[in-house]
Amino acid sequence: MDTRRAVENEDRLAALRSRHLLDTPRESDFDAIAALAAAICDAPIALISLVEDTRQWFKAAIGVDIRQTTIDRSICALAIRQSDLFVIPDTTADPRTADNPLVAGELHLRFYAGMPLTGADGLPLGTLCVLDTKPRTLSDVQAQTLRTLARQVMAQIDLRSALRNLADDQREIEHQTRRLTEALGQQDILRKEIDHRVKNSLQQVSALLGLQATEAGDGPLADGLREAQGRVRAIAEIHDQLHRSSTSATVDLSAYLDRLADILRSQARPGITLDLRSDPVEVPSRYAGSLALFVNEFVSNALKHAFPDDYAGRIDITFRHDSPYLRGVFRDNGPNKTDLASAAARPGLGLKVMQASAAQIGGTLRFDTADSGASATLEIPLDDGLRS
Repeated sequence: MDTRRAVENEDRLAALRSRHLLDTPRESDFDAIAALAAAICDAPIALISLVEDTRQWFKAAIGVDIRQTTIDRSICALAIRQSDLFVIPDTTADPRTADNPLVAGELHLRFYAGMPLTGADGLPLGTLCVLDTKPRTLSDVQAQTLRTLARQVMAQIDLRSALRNLADDQREIEHQTRRLTEALGQQDILRKEIDHRVKNSLQQVSALLGLQATEAGDGPLADGLREAQGRVRAIAEIHDQLHRSSTSATVDLSAYLDRLADILRSQARPGITLDLRSDPVEVPSRYAGSLALFVNEFVSNALKHAFPDDYAGRIDITFRHDSPYLRGVFRDNGPNKTDLASAAARPGLGLKVMQASAAQIGGTLRFDTADSGASATLEIPLDDGLRS
């Protein structure tokens, strides 16, 4: 066998074995086609033969009680080399079959007609064949019927292959789904552990700053330490709210700010009203964190500087989804005009935090002139990360 023939034969065998039909139980669909071929061709024997390298194996066998023969007894091994129906009217008169044990032996086969079972790739897997014990031929109708039935055999083979591949794909999908579910479970455990450690670390830093402020007594150092403690506590609360609000990449800003407002109201003295509202809009978690820091600093600044001890004041913060922006407006009605625009030229830590928070999410920060109190507007460009 030359190299090209050897490669073709290997490809053919691979195509045959990939169908996973060899050595499988008999099936009524294949038996019915073989029986119909025998009846129409008026032949005592009909086979669906799959030709391997050392044997031929019968998926269906009508008229004989065998499931396979060695390749040297296979007339089908000759038929699969043909492009169309292969007919030997008298096997004893054909030198290719005269010495075949099935011809010269006790079966006394004298007639053979086989149609190759060829896949869409052009590779033959075997044949649908009919045999007789006397020399003869086929009528045109019988020959055409054998061709048609061979196509039906291939349709059954391809259907089983498709179903098997589908089942394999389904098992692979189920396997990958289990792996992904396990991985997500591990990721969730890791995220919760990290969140827990971050929260504990922030609480420890806050406690240490409180101790240092107490040690420092009264004065600018103690005030600075207490401000730092307040910011760390706010960051810890923001982190906790982000952790509680969503396990996804986005946060419902309205619901998130409602919870943040409850935290901030607890820091205000009696008589100070905080109104914090937002249109329903989902934002990426990183937006929520920066917005919360901005809100915290504005409110903390107002609570510290805007209202005398006996003043009944108000802080109003609203977020509007005004395409193409998410726009936040911040005001307090403290009795004294607070010129944040001038203060921003030489900002303290609070204004620096506000400016940094705005810049982190690509926002534009504007400090507005007000007759009293302080006023600012924050605009964030709308993108795919923001949606109503």
